[in-house]
Amino acid sequence: MYENDNSYATVQGGELSILRLPGFFWSGSISYTYSVAEGRYSSATEQYQYSSEGYAVIPTDDNYLDWDQRHTANAHLNLSTNRGEGPVLAGIHPFEGSALSLSWSWGSGYPFTHTSDEILPAINKMRYPWTMQTDLSCTRKFWIGSAELEAKATVFNLFNRANIVRIFDSDLYTSTGNPGGIRSNPAAFSPARHIFFSLGMSW
Repeated sequence: MYENDNSYATVQGGELSILRLPGFFWSGSISYTYSVAEGRYSSATEQYQYSSEGYAVIPTDDNYLDWDQRHTANAHLNLSTNRGEGPVLAGIHPFEGSALSLSWSWGSGYPFTHTSDEILPAINKMRYPWTMQTDLSCTRKFWIGSAELEAKATVFNLFNRANIVRIFDSDLYTSTGNPGGIRSNPAAFSPARHIFFSLGMSW
């Protein structure tokens, strides 16, 4: 059996990027994207979902799709030295084989639908708060004869920002600002600050 819900979507926008290719000690990039995603349904099952939730009228007008993120910005900076490079102190290079990498991302809020008792649901008329995350990575190489030892530490979500990534109860969120529902589900937020360490050797 073939079914057609006559859905469609339109996505349009633009991106601006500035890039510094790897060179003497540093490289980096910065970018900004503006986009608009509109259509009838965000998934193949959305029409069925509205019917199962008891809405008497199924919406047919265009609305912002679930992945419509109007503004995004990203920046990356990498500082690095090779063997025998960097400042000299007492005849040695204390920072040789070192690398510092900083990544930053920002995005405006995704849309969501606030539950209501209206005959026709107001699809994706509200927005999540904006999100931001900064990650920091530090690497140091050591040479022992023909062997190379590399130590690395990465801090994810450096500033421990609690980004809202899911709203479990839209009524509670709009009235109290709590996205986790009555049980305060921690999955409503992005992962807290965490650190990974690694140690490797090659010869």
